[in-house]
Amino acid sequence: MYRLIIVDDEFEIRNGLSRYFPWESVGFEAAAVFENARGALDYIRRNPVDVVLTDIEMPGMSGIELARVIHEQRLPVKVIFLSAYKKFEYARDAISYRVVHYITKPTVHMEVIK
Repeated sequence: MYRLIIVDDEFEIRNGLSRYFPWESVGFEAAAVFENARGALDYIRRNPVDVVLTDIEMPGMSGIELARVIHEQRLPVKVIFLSAYKKFEYARDAISYRVVHYITKPTVHMEVIK
């Protein structure tokens, strides 16, 4: 089973994804949730994580900055962006930091499990 963490500053999104999405049925364990990227990064450095599902725009450290650090430090973690924003700059950054998927909010169940 793959270990996934969820990072989003909106409680409803974090709670909904962690509690109501059937992660186990698609081979994932929702190991932890974070309201900010800095807390997620600290967790990643101390715990095995396979995938980070992160919002982009958050106070403090953004999801893009989190993806950059993961990429630059060659941490063995896949990053998926989940964002309400469809800005070209975000897509460009996602490519340069090897983000594996970019999902826009609101989303449907099938889009997340792709």
